[in-house]
Amino acid sequence: MDTNYQKSYENKDYAELKNDQIEFENFNQNENISQDPTRASYQTSEYEGYGEEKPQHFGYNILFDLNPLTGQPKYTLGPHWPLFFCAWSSFVVVDFFLIRMMWNNTDNIIWFILTLIICSIHVLSYLYTALANPGIAHKNDEETKNVKKIENLSYQQMEQMLCKKCDILKDKSTEHCDSCDVCVRGYDHHCPWSSKCIAKGNIKPFNVFIAMTFIYMAYAIVVTVVTLLPPNKRYMRQPSNNPDVYENNNSTLHNF
Repeated sequence: MDTNYQKSYENKDYAELKNDQIEFENFNQNENISQDPTRASYQTSEYEGYGEEKPQHFGYNILFDLNPLTGQPKYTLGPHWPLFFCAWSSFVVVDFFLIRMMWNNTDNIIWFILTLIICSIHVLSYLYTALANPGIAHKNDEETKNVKKIENLSYQQMEQMLCKKCDILKDKSTEHCDSCDVCVRGYDHHCPWSSKCIAKGNIKPFNVFIAMTFIYMAYAIVVTVVTLLPPNKRYMRQPSNNPDVYENNNSTLHNF
């Protein structure tokens, strides 16, 4: 009896000591969390109140048409806006001279309309790329809310996902651009000639602009070569049945 009583007493003491140890560890963990308000905000599944004390961070961007409901701007200009204005002005000037050259050197309206369409798409796609919101991450957007709902993540993972400058949790496609000083969704690269990042919000017009640039260059070369040809060999001019026009073309060819 004494032996059994002693074993039960020892088992009871061991169980109580184990419970005390667990309670002590939980107490220390709670104390550490309470002393770190940032870490404490990670422990809730919905991250209630996360980042509410800080205003939205837009870095070095210039904002236009700010939506009061979402807090997101529709248009932005990045920190390299002088480069954008120089490039865009150059495109406008070159396109203007190309359109004017086609107007003065062709009688076929189809060529002129084609030139006008190519130049317009080229300039407008670049303009929209430079002005559209690239996808600046916002504390109240859907992507951030979805990240906040992720569970079973360690503290180290949460710490890696946190951007302290922008005060948001980043997903895998979001990166912080040091040039713009903002987190951008679907980050591709930073383009100084478009004044800012190329990302989720302006990647499509950027691809259109790149494609139209190659088309524009090829078309400009063809138009320039054809324009330098003698008038009677230009395919851009409509054939004329007037014999005077034919004689003038031949005389121009001999003089050339």
